[in-house]
Amino acid sequence: MNRLALLAVLAAGCAHWPKGTPPGQDADANAIAQALAKQHGVTARPIAVDLLDQRAFRARVAEQAKQDDTKGLADEARAWRALGLVHGDIDLAATLRDVMVEQIAAYYDPRRHVLVVPKTQRETSQFDTRQVMAHEVEHALQDQRFGFPKLDR
Repeated sequence: MNRLALLAVLAAGCAHWPKGTPPGQDADANAIAQALAKQHGVTARPIAVDLLDQRAFRARVAEQAKQDDTKGLADEARAWRALGLVHGDIDLAATLRDVMVEQIAAYYDPRRHVLVVPKTQRETSQFDTRQVMAHEVEHALQDQRFGFPKLDR
């Protein structure tokens, strides 16, 4: 089954988000994980999910952006300035953090081994939400199967 067909099946298979899911888990995320694992011929362990209100989600994204390696961004800004791609002073770390806070719909945190999802994501169209979840669950499965290298080196 190709990925588009799998996403269509997943989107059609859920009429609503489940209530009463155990804390730290999400029935939809784990159903998606099982479907993707079956497609790949592997097994999936349960995936932890942090479901956060919008304010907490934005704070977590900003925290994640600060933890990411930004050491080379000053050199990159100088190179961009030399190439005429940007003018004046630019704080790429702050710009990157602002863009991440604004644009990220959900993400897999490999340091904590958890999907981080804003509650508002559940208010969007069911198909869009399940596409985002399937994408992030894929990262969780990759981490389970292969592990991610230490990101803080």
